[in-house]
Parts: sequence; C-alpha cells; structure tokens
Amino acid sequence: MITFSLEPTDLIQRKLSTKLVITESTDVVVIGQCIDMFNWELDWDGMFNIDTALERIMNGDRLYVARYDAELFGYCWLHQSDESQYKIYNVFSKSSQFKRNYGASDMLYYVISNYVNGNVYAEVDSWNRKSINVFRKLGFAQK
Repeated sequence: MITFSLEPTDLIQRKLSTKLVITESTDVVVIGQCIDMFNWELDWDGMFNIDTALERIMNGDRLYVARYDAELFGYCWLHQSDESQYKIYNVFSKSSQFKRNYGASDMLYYVISNYVNGNVYAEVDSWNRKSINVFRKLGFAQK
C-alpha cells in the first residue's frame, strides 16, 4: 500500500470542461448506478454496497459523482477526519469513455479544490498504476 499526501497549496491547477459536472449524492438510485458501473468493469471483494454507502453518509462521509455530458462516469468518497485532514478513497472512473481522459484526475481536482480545506491523503495499492499516476498528476507526494 502506498500513501499519498497533498498540501492544499501543492494541488496542480487544471482547466475543466464545462461539460463536466460533479455533485454530491445521497440518492440510493445514483449509489446503485455507481456500484453497477464499477462492477461492470471490475471484480473486487471490497466493493461497497448500498447499506455500506448509506452508513458512510450517515457518518459524515461524502460521495461525489461525476458526469460528462450528463452521463455518469465516476465517483469518489471524501472523509473528513478533523478541521484540516481529509481522506479520498474508493476512487473510480470508467476506463476508456472519452477521447481526452476526463476521469479520476479531473474529478479529484474538482472535489479537492471545492470541498477540501486542508491536507488530503489517499492510500493506493502498489499494483494500481492508474491511480498512482492520477495522484502524482495532481501534485500528491508519496509518503
């Protein structure tokens, strides 16, 4: 497992498409769509279910969903430990939907720049090259 950390001032600036919309969701239908989208591409024993997602939301975690041209393509969870510490986890975006990779990096940039007011960290399995590249692209440092 690799831990990445980002100071707020180290976030690498990006220009986002106006077709990209990222919103917080607590809607059971949307959560189900996120789960189905993930399971369509990957088989992972640690995937959350509706009950787990609702429990996370009740405990203060936030689910952000990303759409491009109104089509759902990704999501991430944000946990706030205290006033200035955040963790981003369970990040997912469809693998090859767009000519430009509107994906995890754009979604994470938006969430961090709009909803994080402090340090943020993430843990990534060492085999997950795509996620490692996304975090580095945004300015995260490996700990």
